[in-house]
Amino acid sequence: MADLTLPEVITRFRGNEARIADFANGNAAGYYITVDGKKVETLPSVVSRLAAAIAAASSTADTLKGTGGAKLIGFGTVTVDAALTNQAKGIADNAKAITDLDTAKLAKGGGTMTGALKLAGAPTDPLHAATKGWAEALVGTYWKPAIGDVLTTVRGAPDATWIPDGANYLQASYPDLFQKLGLLDADATGNGAWPKTGGVVQGILSVALGKDGVICAAVSTSSQGIMRSADGGASFTKILSITDGQAQGIDTDKAGVWITVGSNGFLRSVDNGLTWTSITSAAGIVGQCTSIVCDRKGTWIACSPSNQSFILKSKDNGLTWTRIALPYAPFKLSTNRNGLWIMSAQSNGIGLRSTDNGETWTQISLLAAYNGQTIVTYGNGVFVAVCWNSSNQYSYYAVSIDGLTWSSVGQYSASQPPYGWDTDDRGLCWFMCYTGSNLRLTVGISAAGAAAIFSGTVFGASTGPGAQTTWPNFVVTDGQYGWIAFGGSSGDVVRCNPSYDVKTLFKVPKAATQPAPFANFIKAK
Repeated sequence: MADLTLPEVITRFRGNEARIADFANGNAAGYYITVDGKKVETLPSVVSRLAAAIAAASSTADTLKGTGGAKLIGFGTVTVDAALTNQAKGIADNAKAITDLDTAKLAKGGGTMTGALKLAGAPTDPLHAATKGWAEALVGTYWKPAIGDVLTTVRGAPDATWIPDGANYLQASYPDLFQKLGLLDADATGNGAWPKTGGVVQGILSVALGKDGVICAAVSTSSQGIMRSADGGASFTKILSITDGQAQGIDTDKAGVWITVGSNGFLRSVDNGLTWTSITSAAGIVGQCTSIVCDRKGTWIACSPSNQSFILKSKDNGLTWTRIALPYAPFKLSTNRNGLWIMSAQSNGIGLRSTDNGETWTQISLLAAYNGQTIVTYGNGVFVAVCWNSSNQYSYYAVSIDGLTWSSVGQYSASQPPYGWDTDDRGLCWFMCYTGSNLRLTVGISAAGAAAIFSGTVFGASTGPGAQTTWPNFVVTDGQYGWIAFGGSSGDVVRCNPSYDVKTLFKVPKAATQPAPFANFIKAK
């Protein structure tokens, strides 16, 4: 722009007097607008701001002169002491955080973890850690030991869950293994171990074993009465002297109640055979009952092998009795203790069957082909019938699960019918049979829970109860592996005990013999 002449300058000043006044004195906004549109702060505004800044600086200077102000930093907002304290706290917090990290994290050099480690997945590299599921699947591919597995090793048992074979162990210590093995090799009936107990009981008509191993026998001798043993047959005590014929059949519910029946009445004991009282409710209906059986649930049935076509039944554990007519005279009877009763009749080969706990009876065939008197017994889900044929002096054996269908399982020479028999809870039946000479045999039939696998075993003079007694004609069992036989003329009592304590122990059999230094161990837990 060319220089202006003085008149031109004066002219312009006079044309812009208002704006010059705004520049000098300021306006409400504190600025003015140049001709080219720019904002320019007015002098009064600049002066005002400078004055405020000078006043603030002066105030800060006065504060710093004070006692506390000398320690302020950061434009006078925080004292030096407070800043140092904050710094110290920050350092301490950082140190704790570092310590916490050291405690919570496993060092690269290794250490012991206090919690579970959860992996992201199965390993993909040979050096990766393995998950539980992956490891179990891998082990199970080869061998995952289970209860009962056998390990042969020279290093001893891997841990306490493995036990040596060929020994007896407490059932309570290894319940799972005991459940699988059961009472193996507990039966000692065939090994000749029938020592005399010391007891003597002559003239037995009927005998049973009940609660706590108590034995009661109805005897028919000059000292007629009931004999009782509380020590497994080691000794007997005469409990009661009775009239002739009053005690012929005897049985127990195995819970302390005993009943004996004869041609002259019933006697009942509720204290495990210690004291006996007459059952007056049976007066007038007893007849000639000489045999009695209990289902161990409160039902008793009495009958007579003397051509009396009726039975007497009690449903209240022997307190009251009713007479039930039969189509044939009964001979011997047995029950599965669950409502099913099987009875042999006086007529040869005929039997009776009841499925309603003795209320009604239907005819069945019991070894009819052998035409002889038949006895029946029960154990481990199987009925056993023995028919003695007087014409050829043989005993024939048959078995049935339902009492309708019978399968013959063998025959044995016997010049007289069995006098006594019993069956344990496993189905092992023992019958005392006469051979035709002067030796009484004991015949065992092992049911093993199925009629198809019965087998017979005959014990002669050198083994079994026949070797220790004179004509053993009665036998009782504790239901498992204990058996007691009673001699006929001698009255000797012999006992066969199980090979170990079947109430507390079980046997782990010997596995295959291994040469030293190998040994077998069984997985027991």
